[in-house]
Amino acid sequence: MTRGKLFGMIDLNSDIALYYIVLVVMLLAFALIVRIVHSPFGQVLVAIKENEPRAVSLGYDTARYKLLAFVLSAGLAGVWPAR
Repeated sequence: MTRGKLFGMIDLNSDIALYYIVLVVMLLAFALIVRIVHSPFGQVLVAIKENEPRAVSLGYDTARYKLLAFVLSAGLAGVWPAR
């Protein structure tokens, strides 16, 4: 089975090239996760996890934050589709 080319330039049939592409994608995903966790959005998610009624009383729309967290997790899960 051939893997094709990434952006028409990088041949993915080479195992080493594919390894480095996957490594870069995973490092970028990890950096994104770290950035999200340490952002104000991430702190609101921590507050919701620890005590949701308190987060609601502080004025956060917890349903919207939970929906956005779900969408982000689904997006990260779909970064590299399984075959």
